[in-house]
Amino acid sequence: MDLPYFVAVTAPDQTILSKKPFAVSIAFVANQKRSGVTDHIEETIPLGGRTGADLNVVLGFQQSPEAVDFYKRFRGR
Repeated sequence: MDLPYFVAVTAPDQTILSKKPFAVSIAFVANQKRSGVTDHIEETIPLGGRTGADLNVVLGFQQSPEAVDFYKRFRGR
């Protein structure tokens, strides 16, 4: 299974200063309920005159535009 994810750097007001997509492949064998993988990346964080303490590093799974649209309209149960 290929899983796209991203690493983003945001300012204190949550403005995205940088965002890079990545992908990782995870193998599952028949009847396996769990699997894992370790990924190693190196990222340069643009400080833009700020201190490192002023920035946030955000990691997440990158969703397709269709999934984003669905969750914008999803109201739960």
